[in-house]
Amino acid sequence: MLVGGISHLPKFLGIGLMIGAGAAWAGYSILGKSSMDDLATTTANFLYSGLAAIILLVIYAAIESWHHEVIHISLAGIYYSMLVGAITSALIYVLWYTLMKELRGVTSAVIQMLVPVIVVISAAPLLGEQITTRLILAAATMLAGILLVTISKTYVTK
Repeated sequence: MLVGGISHLPKFLGIGLMIGAGAAWAGYSILGKSSMDDLATTTANFLYSGLAAIILLVIYAAIESWHHEVIHISLAGIYYSMLVGAITSALIYVLWYTLMKELRGVTSAVIQMLVPVIVVISAAPLLGEQITTRLILAAATMLAGILLVTISKTYVTK
């Protein structure tokens, strides 16, 4: 997925963006662990992110209009973006912040690796995507890695 498959050269911009996103998420999780009020912190983060998204949308629209292209934004698209992107995600972030206080850094990082597997398995039927052998092998590899880390931590602590 990240490098474009076996027969394609890696897209270094994509790799860089994925590394940046991972580093940002790690920083976000580490800083969130010291939050005193999970709900207030998440609300502030989403307000700042929303403002940044609006500013970027205005810049994007200006660039597109300069190139004489039209941006199509529907009310349904805005509604679903708000529902999925803001409300649902905000609830998950509050839960994540709450759990982070109870988990050690390595444990939370390992648990976070479950997210792609859960998302793919739950979203594929909704989007009409096929669950391929390659996808199953990738998920199994990730789950095996999580299991190895979890088992090794159990034996080290005993």
